[in-house]
Amino acid sequence: MQGTDLSGLCRRRVQGTKTPTCLAFAAAVFRGQKQLDECPRLEADIIERYGGKTEKRPTAEQDMDDAVKHLQRKIAGIDLSAAAERLGADFSGDKLTIKVCGKNFNVQEL
Repeated sequence: MQGTDLSGLCRRRVQGTKTPTCLAFAAAVFRGQKQLDECPRLEADIIERYGGKTEKRPTAEQDMDDAVKHLQRKIAGIDLSAAAERLGADFSGDKLTIKVCGKNFNVQEL
């Protein structure tokens, strides 16, 4: 259902879906939390056409955790003291300190 216009969805509560509005239900379908066939208002041909099982999408927290883990793996392979020299930053002990927009940001070896 890529590129589907959702502006025509009703704004009232739909009985049986446990979501406040059609738009909220559509968002839950997009996130993989609901299936189209759970909506009592959709016609059978719509469900048949678009009702394939949707994959469960990761939450924002899961995305953030994955991104942090990815960055930690990348940082593990960087020589922070050499990076400090290249960047004109400070390196002390196991911590690289970079000043960005007037604020200090630290990267520490694990």
